[in-house]
Amino acid sequence: VSVVAPDLVVDSLQTSGVLRGGETVSLSWTTRNNGSADASAVIERVYLSADGTVGSGDLLLGERLIASLAAGATAAGTLGFTLPVD
Repeated sequence: VSVVAPDLVVDSLQTSGVLRGGETVSLSWTTRNNGSADASAVIERVYLSADGTVGSGDLLLGERLIASLAAGATAAGTLGFTLPVD
């Protein structure tokens, strides 16, 4: 039996800017497809969470679409946002 499927992993997560409420921050990362099949129409969402688990009270900071990511390929992403004051 051979399983053929994409396997997406986030690497190289980096921030720039001051991590303080009201400040503008840039988040950069790389998404890698470790799987044996291409991935398509991938939506990556970045949330701000107080407890590390995404829930209904968490803030969506932004998202990006990866139209296609071949098996073994990588895609770099960047998101700029302002941290909420509270």
